[in-house]
Order: sequence, then C-alpha cells, then structure tokens
Amino acid sequence: TGLVVIGLLSCSHPNEKRNLFPLALEEFNTALVWKNYNVASSYLAFPDSRGEIARLRRRSDKIRVVEVEPLESRVAADGDSATAVVRFSWYGEADLTVHQGVEVQTWKKVNGEWLMDGRKPGSDKSQDPSPFLPEESGEPPPEGDSALDAS
Repeated sequence: TGLVVIGLLSCSHPNEKRNLFPLALEEFNTALVWKNYNVASSYLAFPDSRGEIARLRRRSDKIRVVEVEPLESRVAADGDSATAVVRFSWYGEADLTVHQGVEVQTWKKVNGEWLMDGRKPGSDKSQDPSPFLPEESGEPPPEGDSALDAS
C-alpha cells in the first residue's frame, strides 16, 4: 500500500501547480533558471507576454542563473493577489563571479490560476536588482550591461 500512496502523490495534475501560489512561484522561477521560456511564458499576465519573453531571453543570453530563492511571499487577504521577493544568483560569461540580485514579483489569480503580472526592484536599495528586471529606460541593456557586471 505504501507504493500506491507514493504513486498517487506523484501523479498530480499539471494544472494543479497553477492553482497553488507557492507551486506557481516555484515553477515560473525554475523555468527561468533552466531557460524554459515556454513554461515561463505560460505564467505571464503581461499585456505583451511575447515581448517580455523576448526580453528575458536577451537578458539571459549572457548569464547563467545558478540559484533562485524565494525570500518571502504573501497572498493578499482576498486570495486573488500575491507578492514575492525572489533572489537570483548568477554569473556572466565574461567573468565567473557570482552575483546576487533581488526582485519583487506581483501575481494575480486569473480563472483560478496564478499568473505573474509585474516585477520591480526590491525596496532594500543595498541589494542589487535581479538580472531579469528591465532597465529604467525600458530598453534592453547594452553590451557589457553594467547591472550584470556590478558585484
């Protein structure tokens, strides 16, 4: 009977991850680590999700994310929105120094599924921003991106 219980637990429906905020948060951010943009895009509620995925691709072309860690997460009292502070660790192709950066992700529930609808720098200015945040100008970073080169 122990094998049956283990088998039932491991056969959860794929959409179940989208219904539970901690699982959606983990799957989206893990998809960024592995550069699995098909999975990552399925969690975006951006007006221009294709453009956001193209931007994420450009940002991650020159880096290798080695770790993602949700530092804190909170579902709002209404159960329809949430925020998460996420730290990424990465290194660039040009140097092998590990950098860390933080972003605040905002999520909302759409038709029962958790989707990310925004990201911004963390409120602690002593922490570097995530490598996935857009530049303040809204443009992709130039070659030799200073945000990625800063330690």
